[in-house]
Amino acid sequence: MTKAFQIVKVVIFATLSILTLSDCYEQYALYKASKLPLDGKYIDINNHKIHVVQKGTGNVPVIFVSGWDTIGHMSWKDVQNKIAKQTYTLSYDRAGILRSDSSDKPRNCTNIAEELYEILKKNRVHKPYIIVAHSLGGIFTRCLIKHHKQDVAGIILVDSAHPNQIDFYEKKIQNRMKKLPPLWLVKLESYSGLVRGYNYLYGRDISHTKHSDIRNVKNNAFISKSYISYIREGKHILQMKEEINGTNFGNIPLIVLSAKKTKKTQGIALENWKILQNELANLSTNSKHIWVDAGHYIQLEKPNVVVDSINEMIKNIKSFK
Repeated sequence: MTKAFQIVKVVIFATLSILTLSDCYEQYALYKASKLPLDGKYIDINNHKIHVVQKGTGNVPVIFVSGWDTIGHMSWKDVQNKIAKQTYTLSYDRAGILRSDSSDKPRNCTNIAEELYEILKKNRVHKPYIIVAHSLGGIFTRCLIKHHKQDVAGIILVDSAHPNQIDFYEKKIQNRMKKLPPLWLVKLESYSGLVRGYNYLYGRDISHTKHSDIRNVKNNAFISKSYISYIREGKHILQMKEEINGTNFGNIPLIVLSAKKTKKTQGIALENWKILQNELANLSTNSKHIWVDAGHYIQLEKPNVVVDSINEMIKNIKSFK
């Protein structure tokens, strides 16, 4: 046996040992995460558990849809708590995010929208709904409108994504979106603890929250699990344009909240972001457009702006009834 062969054996053995130990630690970390306080309850949708947070009572339901991130329902915590004082509210974690089980179905716009519709149906939520959607959640909302328009009473888009925004990204962001890592590599990074380790060293806290905030604790605890679904969703973003092609809101009441604090939003120059957001405001013949001096997460930085918009929508719908 040559010295070189012995070195190779040692390297292979060491690598396998490290991966095994890392995987064991990762499983232990997820076990600890599962013991954190539960915000809501689990419901079964298409043979997998979805974590749903319901608060308040009332016949004008407000449904919160999160964007493309790993924090799920938690970005709506402050807003939901305030709105729940006067009506029924529901937020949730999409399949694979935080406490929700992953789904075997592709994470495209249509499947994600139908998953939400099944959640509302399973919980017997009173129709029609007010949908409050952030970022990519705005695209999912358009898929929901495409198939269930009659069940939506009002829409509030919070710095929503636009199906054509990829064309306005900086080249490096465009390339990153087009070349997301293969799923096998993503799973290896997650199961081996690399994602958790990277997040520990370089991860950022949720916008406008303290490091000790329970939202950061939970996001960091479930990060490796959520990351897999985050990438799975990302792989379908470029095709979502075709899924919502031709969809408009008719005369459904629409409020568009757009961020203008920074010179760039999601890597898009503000002047171009204004063009895209103005187009979103034209999705309904009954719309209102508000520019907010905040970053992308308006619901975290200026929650009262979102709360006021929801209250206005609720009041108008009640008056119409």
